[in-house]
Amino acid sequence: MDWGRIDRLAERSYRVRWWLLTRGFALVVAGLMMLHHDWKHVFDDLNVYSRWGEGLAGGVVPSADPMWQYPPLAAFVFGGIGLLGSAPWMFALLFVAVDVAVTLVLAADAGRRGRWHGYAVWLAAPLLLGPILYGRYDSLPTLFALAGLLAVAAPVAAGAILAVGGGIKVWPAIMALAMSRRDWFKGAVGAAITCAVIVVTAAWAFPSVISGFAENGEARGLQTESVAALPFVWARALGAAVPPAFRYGSSEVNTPLADEIAPWLLPLTAIGLLVLIAARALGRLDHVPVADIAFVTILWLMVTSRVLSPQYNVWLVGMAALVWAAGSRRMQLATLPVAVTAVTAQLLYPFAYADVIDGGLVGVALHTVRIGALLASLGLSIWALLPTPAEHEEQVDDAGGRTLTQEGPASSATGTGAARVGARHAIRVPAGTSSFAMRPPVGTHHATGPQAHARGHANHA
Repeated sequence: MDWGRIDRLAERSYRVRWWLLTRGFALVVAGLMMLHHDWKHVFDDLNVYSRWGEGLAGGVVPSADPMWQYPPLAAFVFGGIGLLGSAPWMFALLFVAVDVAVTLVLAADAGRRGRWHGYAVWLAAPLLLGPILYGRYDSLPTLFALAGLLAVAAPVAAGAILAVGGGIKVWPAIMALAMSRRDWFKGAVGAAITCAVIVVTAAWAFPSVISGFAENGEARGLQTESVAALPFVWARALGAAVPPAFRYGSSEVNTPLADEIAPWLLPLTAIGLLVLIAARALGRLDHVPVADIAFVTILWLMVTSRVLSPQYNVWLVGMAALVWAAGSRRMQLATLPVAVTAVTAQLLYPFAYADVIDGGLVGVALHTVRIGALLASLGLSIWALLPTPAEHEEQVDDAGGRTLTQEGPASSATGTGAARVGARHAIRVPAGTSSFAMRPPVGTHHATGPQAHARGHANHA
């Protein structure tokens, strides 16, 4: 990797130039897709959003539409665009604006840290994701997840921001579990107040918005693209009778066994989250940066979900950018398979999605690569959470403070071939210090202790 080019992103003109080039790529691909009668379906959701926006602008919640599976705050987003006219292009323009906002959030964080790697990951988002970045709603919750997790030094505000994201699409609220256990209470206060405001306001403005969200989401089956559906996809490819069914805006596996498996995935998700909560509460993850925990959490949610729409990769790329901005080096390694997952999803939909549904070997093979890369990323991320021997030696005194080690002065961590030099010295960190706050000045190298880690249409829902 050319670290020099990444460092040059500190120059505004340089990063604006690359932002325009990468977004131009997505625009060109989108234009080519619109010329093909099958490929242009990648933008069909914009028409759905337009229909919903028009109805919500008049106070009508699309609860009867099985494709409506969004939490309460989403009604205000769609309804707000509906008040402006609800044309499909308005939603695409909204998602471009959200991309700009994510870019600015990461640029502000990179400027503060003097480290532009996370920004560079998001800069590459259109190359990894393709036009779906602007054809789906998922960049909006990603914006709030990133903003909330980068604000953990102010836990009440972080909790509130993540709650707003959860009101848009649930998963950002779950990212609050990544916060330090010492910040949980304050984060919960911010989240609780925000949730109360959202629920009361939504119930007043759109009385059926909560029930419609809960009922349509609960009724979903096993989507063809989900991890759990992969054996069924291969069985179909090998000639078994595994019929598909188009329900809730996507293709699902229509067999009794799949219908039996689907309801168990939510408890499996919950078990993983409970393990995370227990590990956090017991202090087993005190050595791990918030960004690392957030990345593992989003991977677990995706792997155990009944649905694995291609736009979910927007979440994954956003959380990978967070890891490169504020995570550990070991977790950065775990993000590398995300590129494979995202690119194969872009190839599959819309180019080879029919092949996956019909059991064509090319599409199924690509789909298997996508799922395999996702599982590899999850496995590597769990390994990255495990403490190193140096972290096992961390001292915790009676006052609850921690003694960390940091390498002395060295050449920049972003330079190529930089040698590690300098003596190790102890740093006294008060209990409750945010992982994001424990960054050494730019120009020092990572240690092996906790401070090192702190630096260091296929689918609809």
